[in-house]
Amino acid sequence: MGGKDYLMPPKGGLRDLMSHFADDRETAGVLGAIRRAFAWQEPSTAISIRDWLLQYTRNEKILAIFRGLVNYQCVNFRDMPAGEFIRQLRFGTGAAAGAHPQGFLALMQELVRVIEAGGGRVWTSARAKRIVVQDCVARGIVVERNGSESDIAARAVISSAGPHATVDLAGSGNFENGYLKEMKEKVRPLAYVCVEVSSERPLVDFPGVMVVPEGRRQMTMMCTSLAYPEYAPPGKHLLQAWAAPDSSFLPLNTATEVDMVIQDLREAIPGFDRQAEILHVSYWQKDWPMYRALPGALTQKTPIENLYNVGDGVAPLVPLGLPACAETARIVVADIKQRLKPAA
Repeated sequence: MGGKDYLMPPKGGLRDLMSHFADDRETAGVLGAIRRAFAWQEPSTAISIRDWLLQYTRNEKILAIFRGLVNYQCVNFRDMPAGEFIRQLRFGTGAAAGAHPQGFLALMQELVRVIEAGGGRVWTSARAKRIVVQDCVARGIVVERNGSESDIAARAVISSAGPHATVDLAGSGNFENGYLKEMKEKVRPLAYVCVEVSSERPLVDFPGVMVVPEGRRQMTMMCTSLAYPEYAPPGKHLLQAWAAPDSSFLPLNTATEVDMVIQDLREAIPGFDRQAEILHVSYWQKDWPMYRALPGALTQKTPIENLYNVGDGVAPLVPLGLPACAETARIVVADIKQRLKPAA
């Protein structure tokens, strides 16, 4: 911030960071509001965390700190509901995070092994064409594979395609109007941007996350190769920078957003153009978003009996991201075990 790096201690880090930019009274006022939100009642989700904080401070530096923290949740500061931010902040306090050394594909391969060990089968290069619904009950699916369609009967159908795609597959006429209205209003995909950069030496010199809260875009970055050397090209280091666009929900102007992130990288890292090579730019939006919805948008059950959604479109209030997707699966499996007896 202001061209200077500040370390955030593991304990008391927020107070310590705020103390550089605010007096004790202002710091206590903001932290006191957060403590009340933790212990008594969460703020409304009808206002953003930015607007909620403006009730307690007008200090642009303090607001910038929280703007940076919001980026951990991959949502723009102006778009993040206050109640959602407080929930994630409380849940994430002291929590650890990590990544599979071989990437996310390795996680899916582990999942396949578990399914097959239990007698299940996993089909790849197979497209779900339709969810079969009879008398408001899900009865199976139609799958296209190797150029032909297969009808698969099922006592329960679990969709990870997202609520909108699930409705398309099952036919909107099979869903209650209230559910469709709620889905349209609440299941709104979030956009996000990532820039991956290689270099001869680490562009960030510690194996942690650097937050850039005062840039054109709220950005976090990490020299990933300091923690996971295998992620980088041979003999190089890898830096990943993640940023929320100007609006999490409006259509993404990819050229503008990527340009904003690269300009912020140039200002945050001395000699960036001389040392860095941009390897890859990723962006998520529309049908391939960062998240299909904010947590708590919908429950996992649909109005069609025995048809469930799982994944980030129906995430519970906590946690967030991949852990939330896993939690939706646990919720659905527990419900199926309770409701449906094993076939004889």
